[in-house]
Formats: sequence, C-alpha cells, structure tokens
Amino acid sequence: MRRKDRMRRSGGFLLLFVCFLCAVFLQGCTSSRPALQGTTLSEIYPGDITKVDRVELLDGTTGRTKWLDDPGEIRLWIGGLKDVVLIPEENQEGSVGGMYVIGFYEGEERKLWFSPQSIEDVYYETNELFTGQIQLLFEREFSTP
Repeated sequence: MRRKDRMRRSGGFLLLFVCFLCAVFLQGCTSSRPALQGTTLSEIYPGDITKVDRVELLDGTTGRTKWLDDPGEIRLWIGGLKDVVLIPEENQEGSVGGMYVIGFYEGEERKLWFSPQSIEDVYYETNELFTGQIQLLFEREFSTP
C-alpha cells in the first residue's frame, strides 16, 4: 500500500505542477504591455518641433544624403506632417531596412531620427498621408543631380 500512496502523492504533485504551469502561461498571455496610443510627430518630438532648422534626408536605397536648411521650406514640410495621427502596429517586432530616413536637427544637435515606418523604436501602421509627404520630398530632392 505504501507504493500506492506514493504514486497517489506524486500524481497529485504532478497535477498541481501542471495547473501551476497553465496558470503562469495564461497570466503571460493576458498581461501584455499596455496598448500603445496613437500619436503625432509633434508629440514625439523632444521639444518644440517649430525649432527644427535643418533636416537630413537619407536615401536608404542609394545611401545618398541631402540636407534641407531653408527655414520656410522646412516649416512648410513639417507643417504637413506634424499633426498626422500615427497608430502603432500591434506587432512591435519591427522590420528590416527602410527606403527613407529623416533626421531633425536644431543647430548641430540631432533631436529626432525616423522613417515612415518607425519613430523612436516604435513601429507604426502605414499612413498614406505621412508616407506620401515623405516620398514626395525625397523624389523631389533626389531626382535632381
């Protein structure tokens, strides 16, 4: 009978252990990080976005870089982007590469570095307005020799 009691106890322990593992697994599935909220470039920018005085454009397909430093042009272009609502992707695993990368500068200090797909290591759903404004600028700037 002793052997039967030991088997009953070990079976009970095994059942308790399996229940514990299931509870841990379910807790992990339900307690994900807080949902990311929609945001704008103005909200993400560290400071006053109207103080951007230089913009670096990096063409990811060729590696070429161009600089914008005309204050009126910069204000106009940023004005079309700064309030577009960007919705974070649910899956934040990221993607590889990007065709366009933009740097916002105040003087020599780079304040923000982003692409149409990600800003500050957060990936966003494709926003046609946001992406389109970036693409138009890059096509204009990089189509001339």
